[in-house]
This record gives sequence, C-alpha cells and structure tokens, in this order.
Amino acid sequence: MLPLLLSWAYGCLTTLGDAGLIGTASSSVLGPSNWLGDAALLWGVGEQLGQLAACETFTRSSGPATAWC
Repeated sequence: MLPLLLSWAYGCLTTLGDAGLIGTASSSVLGPSNWLGDAALLWGVGEQLGQLAACETFTRSSGPATAWC
C-alpha cells in the first residue's frame, strides 16, 4: 500500500508543479498584452494624438445618433 500512496503523491505533486509552471508562463505572456489593451482604451487609438477611444470613433448602429462626449 505504501508504494501506491508514494507514487500517487509523486504524481499529484508533479501535476501541480507542471500546472504552476504553465500558469506562470501564461501570466507572464498575458499580463503585458492586457496592459497594452488597457493603454489603447485609456489613451485611445486613431488618427489624432490624444483622441478618446469612446468618443469620435464610436458609431452607433441603431438608435438615436447622440454625442456621448
């Protein structure tokens, strides 16, 4: 019974360790890309510098055409 429990514990620890490494790698890749997306929303992307992403570039597909900004 002891060899079974030891091998099972080793398998669990190996799986958890590998999953932790995969999670760390994905966080290091996704973190900067999330920051770039947040920066694009905050500072805007478009033709003019300082243009707000939610204002002039937004075109409603339905409803009254009112300016939000």
